Amino acid sequence: MPRNEIAPGVYITDVPGRKFKRNLVVFHLLLPGQRQTANEMALLPHVLERRCEAIPDPLLLSRKLFDLYGAELSLESFAAGPNRVLTLAVSCLKNGYALAGEDLEKECVELLCNLLFFPKKSGGVFEAEDVAIEREKQVDYLRSEMNDKRSYCLRQGRRALYGGTQLGIESAGYLEEMPKVTAESLYEAYETMLRTARFEVVTCGADKDKVAELLAARLSNRQRAPVEPLGRMAVPQRQGMIHKSEGMDTAQGKLCIIACSGRVSDAHSEAVMRVANAVLGGLPTSRLFVNVREKQSLCYYCASSYASLRGTLTMDSGVDHKNAKRAAEAMLHELEVLQKNPVTQEELDAAHSAIQNAFQAAKDSPDSLVSWAFNERLRGTDLTLEQAAQKVKAVEAEEVQKALADFIPSIEYILTNKEGL
Repeated sequence: MPRNEIAPGVYITDVPGRKFKRNLVVFHLLLPGQRQTANEMALLPHVLERRCEAIPDPLLLSRKLFDLYGAELSLESFAAGPNRVLTLAVSCLKNGYALAGEDLEKECVELLCNLLFFPKKSGGVFEAEDVAIEREKQVDYLRSEMNDKRSYCLRQGRRALYGGTQLGIESAGYLEEMPKVTAESLYEAYETMLRTARFEVVTCGADKDKVAELLAARLSNRQRAPVEPLGRMAVPQRQGMIHKSEGMDTAQGKLCIIACSGRVSDAHSEAVMRVANAVLGGLPTSRLFVNVREKQSLCYYCASSYASLRGTLTMDSGVDHKNAKRAAEAMLHELEVLQKNPVTQEELDAAHSAIQNAFQAAKDSPDSLVSWAFNERLRGTDLTLEQAAQKVKAVEAEEVQKALADFIPSIEYILTNKEGL
């Protein structure tokens, strides 16, 4: 995918989007994750999204988006391996559909730039009211993390595995520290981000040159010292699995098992792991679904996922409390069988077909195309969907077995009552 540098540490990639009626422009600001600013970085997109100098009222911002034929705005912050990413995205109708010939694309990109570079300030820092409102909302969100038991179990498993490493920095911040975030500390983190972050801009359907010109103009008067983001960081393997459990009196128990390969993927091994994950637990025909859920009736659901930025394979399930231990043993057994024996041709064909269909479906969504382009940049593989599909098609059964054999189970985390322990 063509990628051009438009300013020091600022890159732009364009993905084809002629067939869509809407444009999508996304700014990704990428920098190494830091524990000391985790709370500020979690809070920052919510404060930036409220208003800016040009539109100083949240209600006026909503009206502006309405006037732009229902343009959609989205800001978020998340962890990508050892790095932190702040994204600002705007989607709008293409200029050709504007009733009065308005330049919707230019107005939307200017709005994105105004929110990023000219936030509403008071006394040289963010408005204290904005920070207080969004801080309280973030505190409520952190307090509610246990409401989704499946996500909570997965996070607890990752926390036990990553510990105090850079991979373990909480994407949403820390509950006990969030109330300490001030307008001053948040603005300091914001200024540091603008000065040091690498920009990865991805456009779909928009005029790439126009977007580059508008962004470069906003950056021209800023002092920048871009810091190179950290490379992908594989979780080290360990001999012997750590077993952790947490008592929870719920109707359904949860469990997750995380296995580590000690390496991250290149373009070829990424394709192999897509197939391997599909065979293990990514499809209704997968080993986990068929053998653990259907044949043994040990769980309500059973799935797997692969994290290429960390080199980890995760299996998770929802179970009756009394079946938690048996389900975990059955899941590990399915992984072990695949590590010792090649998959069948039928399984390989089903995985190939499902992945090819997913790639085809991704071509019908600007969001999917932009997300693919950025994630390929993070992975360092930089393939188009078509190129990735060809690599998947070439994966053979022995390669799947060999790839899965590299994974050593490291963490088992269970949410259950005494019956499942």
